[in-house]
Amino acid sequence: MAAGAVGIAGARLVLVVFAVFASPCGVVAASGGGGGCGAGVPVASCEAHLQSLVDRLESSQDQIQGKLSTLSTLELLRSSILGGRRVELQSAQRQHLEKGSPLIGEVTYDMRHRPVSTNASRYFRLARTVARHLEVAHHALVLVQLGKASGDALLAIVDSSSELSVFDLDGRPLLENFELGHAQGVTIDRLLVSKSQDSPLVLTTDSTSRIRVHSLKVEARVGFSAGVGRGENGTAEHSEEYLEPSNLVLAPKLACAFKLPASPLGGEARVLTAMLIVEHGGQTHFVAGDSAGGITVFSHRGFLRGRIRVTEEPGGVRGLVKSQGNSMLFYSARVFGHLAVAKVDLEYPPCWGPASPIAYAIIDLSYSASRVILSLEDGDI
Repeated sequence: MAAGAVGIAGARLVLVVFAVFASPCGVVAASGGGGGCGAGVPVASCEAHLQSLVDRLESSQDQIQGKLSTLSTLELLRSSILGGRRVELQSAQRQHLEKGSPLIGEVTYDMRHRPVSTNASRYFRLARTVARHLEVAHHALVLVQLGKASGDALLAIVDSSSELSVFDLDGRPLLENFELGHAQGVTIDRLLVSKSQDSPLVLTTDSTSRIRVHSLKVEARVGFSAGVGRGENGTAEHSEEYLEPSNLVLAPKLACAFKLPASPLGGEARVLTAMLIVEHGGQTHFVAGDSAGGITVFSHRGFLRGRIRVTEEPGGVRGLVKSQGNSMLFYSARVFGHLAVAKVDLEYPPCWGPASPIAYAIIDLSYSASRVILSLEDGDI
């Protein structure tokens, strides 16, 4: 096909050259134009006919280039599929090919969604390693108010032995090997922390859908009643404005323990699939999503507030995301919507997502709670 394209380009060049150095009528007559020009035909008519031939040749060249581009894309698809790689395609090409075969979405991705940079070393630098001696299963950042100062970030860790440890970001331990109280032989599969700085909550769930919540209270170590600050004259003095992390410990206390309610009808197995802590207006709620498509709301003491079924899809609720105020976002494989936590009711009818299952969802709070960004299993966003 490449040879054909060159030949056409050459033909166009010959016509242009003859149009310059010869009579237009003679050129058209010699090319067998089909009764366009001859002796006695006006020059303007011959030039118009010549221009129509040039336009037709240009159109044929564009068609050939399009065919070559299609063959090149198909060859790229073939080699990438055989090599186990996903192909980057332009949006228009990808949408056109998906009309003929939905499997195109499984082996390609939109070039608009490619990462700006995959070189993490340009933006991340290793500062230190914390809890090197532990086999970490889950971790989260906890904000704790040290004295009257602003909150400091601490690192909460649940290890493979289902024990809780808390370190400051310099690696100093504030709590080590605290037994969380889950049954022997079960696996802790989630770790969540609240945003409260006075007495943060640490929530853990296990493979039996049991939920345990502990509060963390900041206490000074024995012999330290306050941190050391600077007075007005620059001298060191004790102050209650700040407690050095090395001078404090965390005292965990069980706040509540509960589990998903069983179905009153029986026969419906409910497995915990998602968990969220919602804090608003001085109230704390624990929200649980299950495999039967239900969302259950518990009070801060673990008492049942209510349950609502939000989807009938297999697998039930996949995730819960905090929204503005007392609202939250839920999503399943292909459905997402907003729930008013205090009312245990939907704010709006659920929305049906795209054909590909939803892998993760977030809310763009900088824009509006109505803008939801979905990450799909086929790699699209």
